[in-house]
Amino acid sequence: MNRVQSFLRLRRQSGYVKAAVVCFLCGILLLIHSVDAVVQYIRQTAEPVEYLLVSGSPYVMSNAGQQNLMRTISLAAVSKQSEVQLITEECSLPCYLLSAQYFLDGYGIHSESVPEAVFVNESAMRLLAGNTAPSHIRIMCQMEERTEMRDIWLADTLPKEEAAAFCVGDSLVLADSDMLRVMRQSQEISGTVEQTLTEMGYSIVNHGKTEELQHAQVLMLVRLWYGLLAAFFTMLSSAVLYRCGVMILSS
Repeated sequence: MNRVQSFLRLRRQSGYVKAAVVCFLCGILLLIHSVDAVVQYIRQTAEPVEYLLVSGSPYVMSNAGQQNLMRTISLAAVSKQSEVQLITEECSLPCYLLSAQYFLDGYGIHSESVPEAVFVNESAMRLLAGNTAPSHIRIMCQMEERTEMRDIWLADTLPKEEAAAFCVGDSLVLADSDMLRVMRQSQEISGTVEQTLTEMGYSIVNHGKTEELQHAQVLMLVRLWYGLLAAFFTMLSSAVLYRCGVMILSS
């Protein structure tokens, strides 16, 4: 109690001590800011990232090439991808055809339990369901020149960059595709994954998106280190100012 009273007396009598208190509070705010940056960085780097790949080499696009790719860069899922349009009276959406195994390994969706179903992200569901996002609707739509009633399911694990639909594709259709979709369970900012893919003979179709993610992570790290540095010097200034105030009052 005596220490608190002594501190309050020093704060009233010395401008240095008042400035020290302000610096100390600023340092606390900067530390909180840095902790928030750490949480955001960990959260983002823990999110999966997908690459769309093409190649002129028949081998790297083959099943053997895909298995080699999975081992080389520790992929969670890989599949040939084909694209069609899902057309309704309200809108038209891109629909990406993937293997059932990719749905399971990449998105955690057991597509076999709902055959012929179409899975969509929230943006797509709002377009199809009139700006609402129910978990399931059944509508008339056209896909691959077939017009029929389809079950549309909302899936939270699908990519959210664009309003899009996803569906299990026929194995023969996927085999003729010249594009791969692959997923890693975590992100990295060093660029080694992109370099490895290029060295293996792949071209990254969505290179701009992956670069955007890496730049965001770099900005988070810069925010973290500058926040910690500013907090350190602010706390140091607080200690120096407080010491000066005590020495002046004691003299």
